[in-house]
Amino acid sequence: EYAKTLGLKGSHFTVPDGLAGNEHYSTLEDMLLVARAAAQHPLISRYAAMATDHVTYQSGHTNTWVNTNAMLDPASPYYRPSVTGLKTGSLDRNFCVLVTAEGGGERYIIGIFGARDKNARFADAATAVDALLASGEVAS
Repeated sequence: EYAKTLGLKGSHFTVPDGLAGNEHYSTLEDMLLVARAAAQHPLISRYAAMATDHVTYQSGHTNTWVNTNAMLDPASPYYRPSVTGLKTGSLDRNFCVLVTAEGGGERYIIGIFGARDKNARFADAATAVDALLASGEVAS
């Protein structure tokens, strides 16, 4: 029901975690709508922008979380300081990434779907971010 309020028309969700499920599907257009909603949520934006996070629980147990978005890792060849998140994924050997980036006072969302491997999605996204920010044009 919430998906409908976002304007999604080409999606059908059957599992809450976004992993593969029977009759679970979406479109790039719908995922961009989800990304736009997520990017407006302060807590999601905060954690999606972190390359790593170290947590110490009340019990004293610690855990280090590493973001799978290589565009946030300064040691990665795909790192772009303008990238602020958002979501990586894969299904049936097709890799995707939804990237949020900021530049020139604008906020952008770029979706790469169907990349041949996990690095190709970041290479394609880096090319798109570089071209978009170099052009100074606003894309919708």
